[in-house]
This record gives sequence, structure tokens and C-alpha cells, in this order.
Amino acid sequence: MSRVPLLDGRWAMTARMDVRFRRPVMVGQDVTAVAERVREMRGFVEATGRVMLPDGEIAADATGAFKYLGDEALRGMSADYPRLAQEWMRGA
Repeated sequence: MSRVPLLDGRWAMTARMDVRFRRPVMVGQDVTAVAERVREMRGFVEATGRVMLPDGEIAADATGAFKYLGDEALRGMSADYPRLAQEWMRGA
């Protein structure tokens, strides 16, 4: 879910996430994870997501809020990681 803002080329940090675990997932088991944007407001994006087992049952579902990061915050976070800085920055 935290990658939903990347669809618009923006980075965000998790502000809140609520997860409900419904079914066990075994080590090595294939699962499918999906997420979607619910809404944006005041510099945050809200998203929902779920992890599905091969038979279609939901193993976990979640909701979350993610705070958009500005270029200055990204510069500070990536100062010691030049390779990541190139990937994180949006042309700043």
C-alpha cells in the first residue's frame, strides 16, 4: 500500500496502518497483494490493500494513511545513499 503514491511519481511514509490477519500464509506459498488509493487530503493519501491466497481467499486486509514527502525530506533521507537519491528525486 505504501507504494500507491509511486503511481504518481511521489514518495510517502506510513503514518498509520491497520491490518487484519484472516488466514495463515505458509512459508514459500505464493500470494497476490493488491492495493488501491481511496482518497487524498491535506498531504496524505489513504489506501486499502489485501493479500490473497492462491484459492482466492483473503489472508490479510489493511487500510492506511501515508504522508507525502517533499523534495527536501527526500534529500535529507537519501544524502548517504547517492544511488537511491537518483531514484527517489523527482527532478529536484
